[in-house]
Amino acid sequence: MSVNPFKITGWSQALNQISATKKEILGSLRITNDGRKYRYAKAGELLAQGKICQTPAAIANHIAQVQTAYGAAQGASTISVIVGATAAAADYYADGYFCVYDGAAGTVGYTTGVISSAYSAGSAPIVCQLQEPLAVAILATDTVSLVKNPWDGVMQNASVAFGPAGVPNVAVTNAYFFWCQTGGVCAVLGDATPTALGAPLQVSATEGAVGKHTETNATDVTSSIVGYTQYVIPVSTKYHPIYLKIE
Repeated sequence: MSVNPFKITGWSQALNQISATKKEILGSLRITNDGRKYRYAKAGELLAQGKICQTPAAIANHIAQVQTAYGAAQGASTISVIVGATAAAADYYADGYFCVYDGAAGTVGYTTGVISSAYSAGSAPIVCQLQEPLAVAILATDTVSLVKNPWDGVMQNASVAFGPAGVPNVAVTNAYFFWCQTGGVCAVLGDATPTALGAPLQVSATEGAVGKHTETNATDVTSSIVGYTQYVIPVSTKYHPIYLKIE
């Protein structure tokens, strides 16, 4: 799938529709007339309406991998990426990212998008088609990382702590595509931590909920601010309008 420009209208999937087939680029930003923001996402499990989601984990064997005997010339539109011994299905990194973790001056810190990726058993390089030709040459001494799109395989499981992704406005079947709300007024499950109106909120240790923001909490759930209380103070098991600020 080629890169699309930012769109105001002409979306292929309705805002509250779920789809077994992919109709937009993952992570595509959609803004309603009243300013609510959504990202196109894929469910990594069955998702409940109004519960906050978190982003997928990275594969450790695909992070900071030295490209021994491999490299790519500046201007190349495909690249073979050496990874560790963890398999990846075809298109596992579609709409994801290729990042240079460490290496030569002028190359380290480089990031580009991935359109598609080939199957890898973990013993062979992953061949990736890039969104744009490489702006820099990749050397055999460079270490690189492949990561999924943050909205590819989002989950609500309480054991997940990889960063906030947004809130589905409808129930979503596992592996289906949907619009995940990331900004503006949204009804979200609250937990038992009272807070004042206008106070910051974070992902709670209670599955799918948001609660009072603290630097850390008992289960080491991400402490990123996901939004602010608005209209009412959230209480346990109820869905309250908050102002999301994930975006």
